[in-house]
Amino acid sequence: MMEPTTFDWKTLTDLSHLNLTDYALLSILIFSTLISLVRGFLREAISLATWVLAFWISLTFGHWLSTYLERWIHHPMLRKVSAILILLIGTILMGMCVAHAVECLIKKGKLSTLDRLLGVCFGAIRGVLIIGLLLFLGHLLTLDQTQWWKTSQYIPLFKTPVEWIKTTVPSQIQELYSLVIPKDESMVQVAQHTTAFES
Repeated sequence: MMEPTTFDWKTLTDLSHLNLTDYALLSILIFSTLISLVRGFLREAISLATWVLAFWISLTFGHWLSTYLERWIHHPMLRKVSAILILLIGTILMGMCVAHAVECLIKKGKLSTLDRLLGVCFGAIRGVLIIGLLLFLGHLLTLDQTQWWKTSQYIPLFKTPVEWIKTTVPSQIQELYSLVIPKDESMVQVAQHTTAFES
C-alpha cells in the first residue's frame, strides 16, 4: 500500500492542485460547519450525543436483538445488519424528538453568539469525523490504490482521525464487514475501474 502524498499546508489555499476528491472533502467540512452555525451549540451537542449513543447501543445490544430476530430472519448476516439498523435508527429518532423539543425552547429566547460559535466547533469536528469514517471505509474497499486517492492533497490531512477510527472501531464492525464483503479481488477491480474512469 502506497502512502499518501506528503501534505504541504501551502496547498490548502492553492486550489489549482486540488482534484475532485479534495473538493468533495472540503464541501463536506464546510457544509457540516454551516449547518452547525445555523443550529447552534445546544442542538449540535444533542445531535452528536445522539449519534454516539446510537452507535454504542447498536453495537452493544445488536447481538442480543439479533438472537431475538432468529424466529423471523434466518440469514445470519441479514439478521445482524437488521438488528444494528433497528437500534441505530430507533435511537436517532428519539434523539431527533429531544432536539426538536430543545429547538422549541430556544425559539422562545435569543440564540446567543457564543452558542453559534460553539456550534461551529461542533460542526467542524463532526465534519472531520465524517471524512475520517469515509476514508476508513475507502481503505477497507482498497480505494486507496486509485490514482485520485494518491493525488489528493487533502486526504493526508485526515490521517490522524482515520488512524483513531481504526483503533476505535469495535471488532463487530470488522466481522460484519467480512460477512457483507468477502475479501477477494473484486474491490481491487472496482478501484481499477474507478481509476480508469477518472483518467
